[in-house]
Amino acid sequence: MDIYNVFLDRDFRILSIGSFLIEKLRYREEHLKNRSFFEIVFPMDRDSFREFLTQSKSGCICSVRLVDRTDRIVYARVKYHSDEKGYYLKVEIIPSPLEEVDDLKWQLEIHQKGLEMIGAGLIFTDIHGTILYVSRSAERLLKLVSRNIIGKNINEFISSDNIEFITSGDDEIREVKFHYRGKTIYLGYHSDYVSSTDGRIAGYLIAFMEISDLKRLEKEQARIDKLASLGILASGIAHEIRNPLAGIKAMAQTIQSELSESDPNRKYVDRIINQVNRLDKILKAFFAYARPKVPFRTEVNFKEVVGDIDLMLRHQCEKKGVKLKIRVPSDLPDLIVDRDQLQQILINLVLNAIDAVEEGRGVIEIIAAKSKKVPGTASGNRSCRRKDVCGVEIMVKDNGSGIDPGIMDKIFDPFFTTKSKGTGLGLSIVHQLVTENCGEISVESEPGKGTTFHLFFQSRWTKCQNSLLCKCLNFKHKFPASWHKICSKIAKGGVLWRKQGIF
Repeated sequence: MDIYNVFLDRDFRILSIGSFLIEKLRYREEHLKNRSFFEIVFPMDRDSFREFLTQSKSGCICSVRLVDRTDRIVYARVKYHSDEKGYYLKVEIIPSPLEEVDDLKWQLEIHQKGLEMIGAGLIFTDIHGTILYVSRSAERLLKLVSRNIIGKNINEFISSDNIEFITSGDDEIREVKFHYRGKTIYLGYHSDYVSSTDGRIAGYLIAFMEISDLKRLEKEQARIDKLASLGILASGIAHEIRNPLAGIKAMAQTIQSELSESDPNRKYVDRIINQVNRLDKILKAFFAYARPKVPFRTEVNFKEVVGDIDLMLRHQCEKKGVKLKIRVPSDLPDLIVDRDQLQQILINLVLNAIDAVEEGRGVIEIIAAKSKKVPGTASGNRSCRRKDVCGVEIMVKDNGSGIDPGIMDKIFDPFFTTKSKGTGLGLSIVHQLVTENCGEISVESEPGKGTTFHLFFQSRWTKCQNSLLCKCLNFKHKFPASWHKICSKIAKGGVLWRKQGIF
């Protein structure tokens, strides 16, 4: 490496500078003489370099970035001595991290193949955190193009405490949220430093895997545990309330029958009966949530189901001046669901949409489409490997008031409602019924613009989380003549299936 001499006075003004260094920085001598040396130091390095010159002992070495006349960064290593006259610098121009990356690429390419096989990504940064290399598997996992982030600093995408962890050399595996263009991806990552041929730290290597599905499943499991406890509690309370409530209603009806229509006390008795009926309706919703009926999943024609819903809810839509639009392709495959429960799911969602839209201006859409996504599989979300579709996506959209982002995580919780007369169980039951039918539900909403519920159901017999039941139904679909015998063997005599009403 070439070394160039620079002499500075006590105010850091350049008194002399090697001609070859001037040439490297694309200046002329008259451009630099008597100017502050810090004018050619990269702005972010100026404070640390000034501290190095004023506080370090003579003979110390530090790395610094210089800037040439075209604003191109030149990487340098500086050794200095000082006396009462000024500072004597020995400046060594060193390869940029990008040039060092070329030397390391053969190693990265070898590792990249192995990482792709296990679904891991790789990012390499210089010692300042500038992203220099992104592997193909990382592009796929992060859903981005490498040229869009190479040259940017890693701290634009992850939090500062994770930056400190990356540079610490700790071999612990950490979790981080990766932010890019408004999207957040959960990553599990491990980092380590990479040394150059002369033993210096050339940068940091970050290996990671996407764990968004794992985080979603953890969150869903926590929610399921919470809801199970609430369901048991609700069931017990509802059962204890229902018996005395029936007695209250019976006595009120007896009093009602003894009062004439003109009796002024009759209206009070009528109110008691109405409130008892309201409580009974709430209790029925409790029981529907706490003890849902086991779904009897068969092949269901969605066009027929949505046609029935159109007839049932058309009057309510017209009453509020709401347009109900239905779009179902003619070649949509049959869904593998419980027909009655699918109908209940859609009715609840449409009724919620009717409440959310503005009177006279509301538009509600039920849209169905083929999907390659396989919901409810034991391995989590995945795409069907066959050429034909494996699922159906149903969207229920409205142009209503939307959902506040602050309560988005709570809308499927039992007893949570923003309505003055709501029970808070409608969407909880919807979520439960979708899950029981080996489906998935998600929601997108923007305040003031509307809400879209996305439902995914299977359109072929696929093994799901309710694996034994689906296995039995799968046999029924494939071997109609002998399915009873096979299922009985699977379920140890068929006790489980008889309890569930399958045969």
